[in-house]
Amino acid sequence: MARIDFPIVSVASVLTLNGSTVKQADGSSCVAPVPLRATNVEEALVGKPVNERTAEMAGAAAARRCSPLEKNRYKVQILKGLIRKAILGQK
Repeated sequence: MARIDFPIVSVASVLTLNGSTVKQADGSSCVAPVPLRATNVEEALVGKPVNERTAEMAGAAAARRCSPLEKNRYKVQILKGLIRKAILGQK
C-alpha cells in the first residue's frame, strides 16, 4: 500500500521591528484546513529581540497549543522550525 504524507503545517507572520526588537507581531499557523491565529505567540514576541532564544521560545509557545493526532506528532517539530525561520529571517 502506497502512502502519501506531506506536512500540512504552515506559518504566516508579519513582525514590525524597532531596531532588532519586535514592536508588533501578527501571525497564524495552519495545521488543518483553516488558519489559526497564534495570539499566544504574538504576545510572547512583543518586546523581545530577534534572536535564536526568542525563536525557540516562540516555537515552544506555539507547541503548547498543539493537539496533534498520534501519528502526526512530528509535525509539531515542523511547526517549531517554520516559526524559527520566520523569526530569524527578519534579521
